[in-house]
Amino acid sequence: MKSNHIIHIICYLFFIALFMIMAMENIASNPVLIDEYAHIPAGVSHWQLGRHNLYRENPPLVRMISSFPVWLSHPKNDYSRSATSYRSEWAVGEDFIKANGARYPLLVAKARSVVILMGVVCGLLIFIWTKDTQSTAAAVVAASIWLLDPSVIANSSIATIDIGTTLFGFVATFAFWKFLQNPGRYQTIVAGIALGCAQACKFSMLILYPAFILIIIISSFSSIDEKMISSKKSLIKFKNLLIVMLISLITLNFIYGFDRFGKPIGYFTFKSRLLSGIPTESADRPAQGNRLRGTWIESIPVPLPEDYVKGFDSQKWDEEFGFYRIVHGRLIHRGEWYSPIVTLIYKLPLGTLALLAASILYWITIARRFRLIESLSAVTALSILALLGTQTGLNWAIRYALPAIPFIALGIGGFVNAVWKYRLMKVFVVACLVWNLSVLLGVHPHFQSYGNPIVGGIDGARNELCGSNLDWGQDLFRLKQWQIDHPDADLAVLYYGAISPTTISIETKPLPDRFLRSNESYISDIESPALRKPFYLAISAALLQGIPADLRFESGLPAHVFIKSKYLKFEKSIDRIGDTIYLFHIVPNPSDAKSMRSISYDDLKGSLIEATDDERRTYTVL
Repeated sequence: MKSNHIIHIICYLFFIALFMIMAMENIASNPVLIDEYAHIPAGVSHWQLGRHNLYRENPPLVRMISSFPVWLSHPKNDYSRSATSYRSEWAVGEDFIKANGARYPLLVAKARSVVILMGVVCGLLIFIWTKDTQSTAAAVVAASIWLLDPSVIANSSIATIDIGTTLFGFVATFAFWKFLQNPGRYQTIVAGIALGCAQACKFSMLILYPAFILIIIISSFSSIDEKMISSKKSLIKFKNLLIVMLISLITLNFIYGFDRFGKPIGYFTFKSRLLSGIPTESADRPAQGNRLRGTWIESIPVPLPEDYVKGFDSQKWDEEFGFYRIVHGRLIHRGEWYSPIVTLIYKLPLGTLALLAASILYWITIARRFRLIESLSAVTALSILALLGTQTGLNWAIRYALPAIPFIALGIGGFVNAVWKYRLMKVFVVACLVWNLSVLLGVHPHFQSYGNPIVGGIDGARNELCGSNLDWGQDLFRLKQWQIDHPDADLAVLYYGAISPTTISIETKPLPDRFLRSNESYISDIESPALRKPFYLAISAALLQGIPADLRFESGLPAHVFIKSKYLKFEKSIDRIGDTIYLFHIVPNPSDAKSMRSISYDDLKGSLIEATDDERRTYTVL
């Protein structure tokens, strides 16, 4: 038994090492991604200015932790545009890139390294919790669910808040588990602080409050030793849970520095329909209402910081307004209640799905009884997914569902512990683990765009997944390498990402003669057809899917682009850079296009590349 224990520990340490190697390589191979470039300077501003208005759509704790080494590096900052527009963190992010120049990649790497550590700690906690409640073998399998997941590695190597939120949500639930075992003073304080830290990560962690209440109710009928517990002890737990919630509120305010705390509810002017009572219709509409103003509660102080309240309103408005996604290759506005589950089915490795399915089957048909640990993991995971199911404006991104994965792993650990004594089941579990390992090594280094065989791999993923599930601008360095390998190729780029290709010295040419035009002006000043010559056009997968994006042309216009063309399709590309940038060969004459897999200038006439600039002019292919 002792030798088996050592083998299990060695396997776990191997998975940790592999996770760190893969994530660190991902840091080096990816440019700054969408969202990431705004999170980093916003986090620095929390330390420098003591304010939390930048990126207040998410609470600040994870940003503060990940940006701490950046702040210590004394970066250059430009906050001149920090209050000039709605969501001004994007403008500040652009200015932060310009201000720091050649230092910027190192600053990003420092923030990303902190996120990797958060991912490692989460894997460690999964191992510890499962080992304490199950066995070492079950702990290794449960930790591997997290550590061998491509989406986890992808998000653990970018400086956004999703991995940190997952960690703090899991820590809060672990502390709550300890509280359930012994609702004493120490456990109550720790559980309250941990819950408050989770609330300071993301608004979705509000779901932990009703989830914990439900778990308390369940614990009234089940306990650690499977014996019924007294109603008196349940009453103590409920009373102490109120104290936990109060401590969490104090902790949340402490993290905000009690900044503008306690403003009356009538003071606020809201943007979301939920709080303003005004329908969400226009993307440009400012905050303009408060459904509680004029009522008897308008003078009641809100026991929360002003930026927390305004951030919640802004985040809710984003969800109400909704974003675009891809379903069966078509651009769809908003999701469905089941979208988070579908995304998990598409993005989780098949080994994980097989273990999850076997676990559910086992507990329903054979065990027919949940212990408290299985109840806790099931209730928390389902609560997170249920909350996402109600947020149909933006609920299909795997990164939003990440907080459920540690609890899925915890539940699978319980199943593994129950069946590990059976040789056939042991073979099944090990086979699933090896399967996940082979998937990770096979998809490496393209973790962000991973799609399992259910969705059809990368070719199927581009027809069902979008945004951070597929293309977040991660392949720009690979496009740079393509240009190095093809020094004589003229390259034009339509890129969906956080930075301009020229930022990393990709030499791009303006789109050629009258490629984009409006009735008022031309993007290019070159008008002679004689100057037409072959060139390569690199287009991000998100744009080919029809996702609108802000682009930067040489002239500075247009600002917003939709690509719709029967020629600019995935299958007509001549090459794929990484998983998300597709290359097209554009030639002057139709005869040239017939002799090779190319697209002529004439083919693109009438094709639609709609581009709307700041003055709302629309550009199309001439």
